[in-house]
Amino acid sequence: MSRGTIAALLMLASLAGEAAIAQGDKYTPTGSRVGRPAPADVPDNVSLADATKARLMVYQFADCSIRTNKKTAQAYMSAKAESQASSKAMNALVSEECLWNADLRMPVPLLRGAIFRAAYYRDFEKAELKLPEKGVDFQTFVEDPTSPNVARYLVTLDFADCVVRADPSGVRTYVMAEPDSKAETAALAAIQPKLGPCFPANAKMTVNRSNLSAMLAEALYREIEAGRTVAVEAPR
Repeated sequence: MSRGTIAALLMLASLAGEAAIAQGDKYTPTGSRVGRPAPADVPDNVSLADATKARLMVYQFADCSIRTNKKTAQAYMSAKAESQASSKAMNALVSEECLWNADLRMPVPLLRGAIFRAAYYRDFEKAELKLPEKGVDFQTFVEDPTSPNVARYLVTLDFADCVVRADPSGVRTYVMAEPDSKAETAALAAIQPKLGPCFPANAKMTVNRSNLSAMLAEALYREIEAGRTVAVEAPR
């Protein structure tokens, strides 16, 4: 699986022979695997749009992956964005055991956001929304800020971080909502006024529900993580 092409397209089970990430026939829902994270499967709700089904599967896949491969997930989140170490960790993280009866392809930024969303559930779902006094410097998470891919990453994360710091509660509600649900629509409407003022000047960036959720998920995770680190390090 090459970097930058892990996917954003839902492929149904009839295309399983062309699997790029997984083949679902290896999952056994009973016996020795009881208690393990459930793999992603094609939603059976025919009323859902394909894009919504894809988002649901990506979220299920990310949740299964980080719970099945905790050390690898942490290595991925700790690696510098757009680096060889990041690509290596992602390739190790995506597991064929976390897909069932489907193939899943997605762009790296959407999978990255899904991983941080799943990690937020795992690590901070019940944590206080305590942010550090100073915003996160996302340049500390990259190797070469002059690289075009890294530059795009920094622009999107600076935008997302601005929104998170403007309305952390609203962002958390949006990120944690089910795709295209009434809750997500309401949460998006609530944070909408914060998007314009945070949008970087002269930037060319397409913002839709999928990539907005992805970038906000990482920014939210990083901010809460930084806030908890500052609290631990503070003198008592």
